[in-house]
Formats: sequence, structure tokens, C-alpha cells
Amino acid sequence: MWTYILGFTPMSSGYLCMNRKQAVYVLILFAHIVSCSSTKKLALQPGCTLQYDLVANQKSLRVDVKLLESSPKWKFDYVIQEDNLAAQLSSSSRAVKSSTELYHNFNGSDKMLNSSTALRLSDSTFQSLKNGDSAEISYRIGFVKNTYAYRVVENQKIKILINGKQRPLNVLYIEDLSDKSLALWVWDNPTTPLIFRHNLGYEMVINQMYIP
Repeated sequence: MWTYILGFTPMSSGYLCMNRKQAVYVLILFAHIVSCSSTKKLALQPGCTLQYDLVANQKSLRVDVKLLESSPKWKFDYVIQEDNLAAQLSSSSRAVKSSTELYHNFNGSDKMLNSSTALRLSDSTFQSLKNGDSAEISYRIGFVKNTYAYRVVENQKIKILINGKQRPLNVLYIEDLSDKSLALWVWDNPTTPLIFRHNLGYEMVINQMYIP
């Protein structure tokens, strides 16, 4: 059956050689189609769920996130089972495009974020980092807003559990220029530069993703 599909028929050696070249082309094309299909499946969309481990004050918590909107706004529900907390965070389309502030207070209160994003970088911040420039990223501790200058230190590849299988994904490892402990690992994905891990006074690390 496969010899018929790929054109391997018992004819002249020249014809067989030509069909082998065609077969190689077909296989390369098939691999490209499969690769493109896999990439599309990794696009975050409403209904995707993310699971993070949050460690603060020597206490480990699980944060379950359900994505409700990915573009042009960014909105998700989250639940922290151990503390019986549940809330919704939503970033405006303007914040998604150009905000330089990260919101990282998972205290069980619903928030509409007009000037900050949560669990992802803004499009402009990501693009600045990809261009090799430094980018200002700020976040608040209490009422105090701290601003830092981040730059890509290296491109990394890490494995993430996606739909029950380990998948390697490209990540930008970025650090503050003056305090290397304030590091972030950001998905190298211009559509959704999701934060896989951060250390902003407490550590938060993605555990797994489910993409329907």
C-alpha cells in the first residue's frame, strides 16, 4: 500500500530514483504540516487551564488558572485550594499592548487591571526584550511600586507538561540588571508571552498546561 502511495513501483531504476526523491519531498512536507499543527495546538485560547506552584513564606500552594480571554483582553479565573481563595483577574487591551507593570497579588479579590498584566508580559515589553533592548518592568509590594530594568540573559528550552506529555518550549530567561535574584522565565511566544516562572519576593512556577 505504502509503495503505491509513494510511487515505488518495480520499473526502471531512473523512475525509481525519481520517485524516491518525490517520497523524500512528501515526507518533509508531511513533517512540516505536523510541526505547524503542533504549534497551532499550543496557542493559548479560552478554555486552557494552567497549574502553578506558588511558594511563599515556606508555604507551598497550588494555583489553578482557567483562561477566559486571550485577545485583545487577557482574563482568567484562579483558585487556590489550600487557602480557599478564588477570583478573576482581567487586563484591558491597552494593558496587554503596552503595560510595563506586573500584577502578582493573588489574594482572592477580583481585579480589572487597566495598567498592568498578570502571568504574562505586555506585547511591547516582550518585543523590546526580543529586540535585545532592556525593558522596564515594575510591580508593587504593598503600596510601593518598584521599577526594574530587565534584559534577556539567555534563551533556554524547558520541558512543560502539556496535556499529559512533556513538551520542550523555548523560553527567555530575563534578569534585572542590578538584582539577578529577580528573575523571570517567559515563554518565547509573541502571541502570549506567558510567565512560566518568576521570583518576585516569592516563587511561582508553572507545573502543567492543558490546551483543548
